Amino acid sequence: MGAAQKGFTPVYAVEYEYRLLTETPDTFRETHFTNIKLVNDVSTCKGVMHQSAWSKFFKSMRNICNQMEVVVASMHWEVTPARARSRVRIAPGSQH
Repeated sequence: MGAAQKGFTPVYAVEYEYRLLTETPDTFRETHFTNIKLVNDVSTCKGVMHQSAWSKFFKSMRNICNQMEVVVASMHWEVTPARARSRVRIAPGSQH
């Protein structure tokens, strides 16, 4: 008996946390993955000034996701320096 027959509707959501770096594949190799440089070193608790300064970046990233048909619920900086979070919209589970 499947979830639907039991009265359940499966849903999914994905959340990505990632750090943004100024590094390139070449600089990673040159430094042997040491002294990695973050895109910024600001530690913020979702401060309005910090979020608005990066709004163009997040808007561009959201546009890329939309082109790939990835519906994003939210994007923002985390408290830790250069750590961002993107949440994919909650949607019904697969029917197959």
